[in-house]
Amino acid sequence: MQKEYTLTSQNVDIISEEIGKFLKEKKQSKEDIIKTRLNVETALLYWLENGLAGETFTVEYRKRFVRCTISLVLKGRCCDPLQNTDAEIAGYMSELQGNLGLATSFKYIHGKNVYSVKLPLQSMGNITKIGVAIIASVITWQLSMFLPKEIVAAINANVIDPTFGMIMGLVKAVATFLIFFNVCSAISSMGDLATLSKLGKGLFKRAQIYNVFWLIIGTLIGIFAFGTVNFSGGLTLALLGDIYKMVLGIVPQGLLDPFVSGNTLQVLFLAVCTGILLLMLDRENGDLSWIFKQCNALLMNAISYFCVVVPVIIYLSLTGILLSGDFSDILGCWKILAIGYAAGILVIFADTLWSALENHFNIKQHFMRVMPVTLLAYTTASTAACIPLMTKTLEEEGVEDAYKDFALPFSQTIVKVGEVVGFPIAILGLLMVYNQNISVSSLILNMFSYLLLAQTLPPVPGGGISVMTLLVLQAGLPKEAVATYLTLDLFFDMLETCCSKTAIMNNVFACAKKEGKMV
Repeated sequence: MQKEYTLTSQNVDIISEEIGKFLKEKKQSKEDIIKTRLNVETALLYWLENGLAGETFTVEYRKRFVRCTISLVLKGRCCDPLQNTDAEIAGYMSELQGNLGLATSFKYIHGKNVYSVKLPLQSMGNITKIGVAIIASVITWQLSMFLPKEIVAAINANVIDPTFGMIMGLVKAVATFLIFFNVCSAISSMGDLATLSKLGKGLFKRAQIYNVFWLIIGTLIGIFAFGTVNFSGGLTLALLGDIYKMVLGIVPQGLLDPFVSGNTLQVLFLAVCTGILLLMLDRENGDLSWIFKQCNALLMNAISYFCVVVPVIIYLSLTGILLSGDFSDILGCWKILAIGYAAGILVIFADTLWSALENHFNIKQHFMRVMPVTLLAYTTASTAACIPLMTKTLEEEGVEDAYKDFALPFSQTIVKVGEVVGFPIAILGLLMVYNQNISVSSLILNMFSYLLLAQTLPPVPGGGISVMTLLVLQAGLPKEAVATYLTLDLFFDMLETCCSKTAIMNNVFACAKKEGKMV
């Protein structure tokens, strides 16, 4: 199906609506529809801003081999929406668009600009995948009852456990290097923020204060709810000495040791040092930064494929637990979810209320403009799906375009309230499930990891798997705890997303009001 249009701002909205109707008829997911509309709108607006207004172009709708594709065909000079060379502010949005999970392409053929957006293949939802993995585990367990106990034990010891260990080892290896290159790339790119430091200073300061505050609250909730912190000895000089020794231990003895052992804090220390060095050398040799960014992009692409094996990880772990006959690891998970959701509701309500009181907003009005984003974030668990509504809300509430275009994507990176609350609750809850404790000194250092890793969370599907794998193993939990968390992550992800998106909206509104960037 093809339709012809004239390139105008009014037609951009019309086309977006028609694309939504087409994809809805083709049974595409709500998240993919929102992401596709956002992607197409971005391309059309780019052409408008680059002097192609009034030109005639064609929108092609097609579905081949159960995969939908939207193509824009515009005659005229070459104008590639994927090569946005506008000011630095536009660069943040452009980079954010690159993580939407859609296959975009551009070709200039016979005097025509052809921009295509190919949607991913429709697949089972996350709940269905986890359900299938659990059912398969139960079936395997039931079938094992017809076998001698010696054979069942041998299968568990020689097939299931080694396979599970191999997959988790691979995830750990890729995750460690991913975090290193992700932090290096982020720091080496900070030169782009220099010209925008005036806008970013207030956003960054407020975000970090709130991240630290909610990290402490989340940790305290986890301590009192699960009772897995060992307070023996109280606050003594010995405890302070232990913390000091552990801080000194952040500096690795060898450059490769942190990657072999998976020591998160040592990896972050090396990454920060390397990133600062790249930032200093960038003026003389920008190729180094480019190489690190390419490595980061390659590893992010690799880690995204681990989403495919999540049901396999859950199947192997649950099957091992069932075959061993120890079900206690499964029964304690409900409490982690209950405490996590209680903490999430507290974050959403308290953060929004504080933002309203702090900036003298009408409390009811402020809740009404923030809550739609919160609900959308919870139902989709997708940053990309929330961007159009967040952008529209900020625009309608009078936030200046130049400030909004910088503040929104910048806050996506630095505001991680949901994660800093969720990480300690998840880890302390898993310690309860597996009957383990953590010392006060280890908990304090782990809190630094939670704060830093939350803000360097790889912005790709599977990024959370990489971070939680390292955090779980760093806490001394068995590798099976990773699979336990992955089962909970479907519900935690929705919670963390809606908490963080709520905090982002509050952060942008508050800073826009203080900076005088709000009409």
